[in-house]
Amino acid sequence: MSEPLSVLILAAGLGTRLKPYTDMVPKPLVPVVDKTILEHQVDAVRRLNECIPITRVLANAHHLADQIKEAADLLAIDHVFVEHPSILGTGGPLQRVWTEGWRGELLVMNSDAYHNFDLAAFVKAARKSKDSFALFCVDYAPANNLECDVHGRICGRDGKYSVGSFVRKTAFSGVAWYSSKALARIAADDFNVVDFWMREAHEGRLPLAYMEQSHTTWIDMGSPEGLYRACEARLTELGIDRWVDAGVDVSNIHVGSGTVISQGAWIGEGTTLKRCLVLPNARIEAGLTLENSVVGAGFTWVL
Repeated sequence: MSEPLSVLILAAGLGTRLKPYTDMVPKPLVPVVDKTILEHQVDAVRRLNECIPITRVLANAHHLADQIKEAADLLAIDHVFVEHPSILGTGGPLQRVWTEGWRGELLVMNSDAYHNFDLAAFVKAARKSKDSFALFCVDYAPANNLECDVHGRICGRDGKYSVGSFVRKTAFSGVAWYSSKALARIAADDFNVVDFWMREAHEGRLPLAYMEQSHTTWIDMGSPEGLYRACEARLTELGIDRWVDAGVDVSNIHVGSGTVISQGAWIGEGTTLKRCLVLPNARIEAGLTLENSVVGAGFTWVL
């Protein structure tokens, strides 16, 4: 019989690639069309819960933690671990969950990836493998740095470690499953979870490389380009080619396809927007023509 399953959403990142926007808004609360990325992650958790019971939903927070906590309350996230004064990296939050007495299996999800994964299929495959942990892998050429052996397990990572020989490379999606046995072995100084993976590999405990959905939608939305691509994917899911928040007046504005306009934005008359993402509270002068851009309050990123 399987252990109780909890979910941990990693929401403590600094959002460096999205500055200056993330100086005011934590990355998990950046909007992707109609919902924040944190809301999209919680929706994925709810879909999982329809197939596999989830005991509790957890999150961590560091940068602008009060905003994360407020959003977590609205989304019925059970507990937020605030990392203060220092951020704990990608391994520290897992170790903290264990040391603070939370037990059972743990599904870990990075909050800066946009995807449409079947998480239930992943958890079922991880359990069936009998491995102590499993990594959800995707085929993403710029980041294919995980080495997978002939048995379908991760045996190395470029520039970090290598155990045995590999037959293909793949990329980590930011979604992982850990058994309680694995969580108990994560050390207090495993700031980078890759250090734990490396130690496990050298001790003969290779994780499952789950690749059955390796070509499904997965977007790293931590950069301006990735954020826009995530918005494009969301528009496609909704079956529309543009989206304007109901509170924004665009009666004298040309809104071209591929454009997303968020709440609180102000756009001057005669403006033309083509394939643009207008973030909350942005102001755009009248009569401008903008294309392939992300516009925020006081800044513009050209895609």
